[in-house]
This record gives sequence, C-alpha cells and structure tokens, in this order.
Amino acid sequence: MYTKNLRLTERTASTESVALGWDDPGGQPKFVLANCVNFSDGGLSVRLNQPMVIRACVRLRSAKLKLAVTATVKYCVRRNSWYQVGFEFTQRMA
Repeated sequence: MYTKNLRLTERTASTESVALGWDDPGGQPKFVLANCVNFSDGGLSVRLNQPMVIRACVRLRSAKLKLAVTATVKYCVRRNSWYQVGFEFTQRMA
C-alpha cells in the first residue's frame, strides 16, 4: 500500500542536543536536554525520557542546529522506555 508523505517540508535526521524549556501547569519553569531525531524548516522531533503535554508551548535551542524558537507539542508517542515528541515551530525557519 502506498502512503503519501503529508509533510510540507523534508525531514533531516540528526542526533544533536536540543535544550527544551517550558512552564509546568503550576507556572514553575522546567528545563531538559533532548536528543534530536529529525528536523525540518517547520518542526523537529526529539527523544525524551518523559512525556510532554500535547499543545504545550516550548522554547527550543540548539547552537549546532542554529535553532532558537518557540514551538508547540504536536505528538508524544511512547517507544519502549522513551518518548518521541514532535514539535511544530510557531514560525517557519528561514
């Protein structure tokens, strides 16, 4: 069965570290380093040891990926002992 790729931009594999920052429901700042799985002009996917709330707003930073953006959590899927979390940037990368 053929499945059409519905992504607007092509994904590129990466293993670079990405810093994630957000506020929990109580307003407390949270911070974690994650390993990138892949990225594009419109978003990225990371590997985490904890789940994230869908639609949460997150700050993403990576010097090597030249990334300093805000994004929204689009999906969070458990993969054995870790989670794959997908983010959509609030603005497209140039």
